[in-house]
Amino acid sequence: MAAGPIDIGGLPIPDSRPVFLVFLGVHIVAGLWCVLTGAGAALARKRRGRHPALGRAYALGLVVLALSLTVLAVLRWPHTVHLLLIGLLSITAAGVGVLARRRHGPGWVYTHGIAMTVSYVGLWTGFLIDNGPLLPVWRELPHVLHWALPSIVAVPLLVRALSRYRSAAPRQVSVWPLPGRRSVAR
Repeated sequence: MAAGPIDIGGLPIPDSRPVFLVFLGVHIVAGLWCVLTGAGAALARKRRGRHPALGRAYALGLVVLALSLTVLAVLRWPHTVHLLLIGLLSITAAGVGVLARRRHGPGWVYTHGIAMTVSYVGLWTGFLIDNGPLLPVWRELPHVLHWALPSIVAVPLLVRALSRYRSAAPRQVSVWPLPGRRSVAR
């Protein structure tokens, strides 16, 4: 049974139970960690060093975020089931992105980029759906934008990034015009 709502710093907190507040604190820290490391990975050059290190930090933070979200959703069931579903989508997408990166199968760069973007969009969508109505400026927007705005921003950026990768990728040119012969990059 949920305890009554409380107000902290002008923000309404829907549950005052200590276990809820502890997991909410962990959730907030993990969410900020994911926002920063995810943005850092997205903005870093896609090569060894900063990008994969920030990507691993994002993925680990997302695990903590998903675990804390699960506890919070159970404590506030069924009011937050939609947030749990968004969180599950986000962590699943990140898992697909990580596996694509590790396995290096055909088209792995596109799979990795799309999956990690879906994960980050899910992170922002969950935040805006839950907190947008409480925040100045955001509360003035139609609620549908809380759902759509992360995708509206992310999709053109993803298309741009993937098109840049496509134009920078070496093209395969056949050395011999016969089928089954090897190709070389030029």
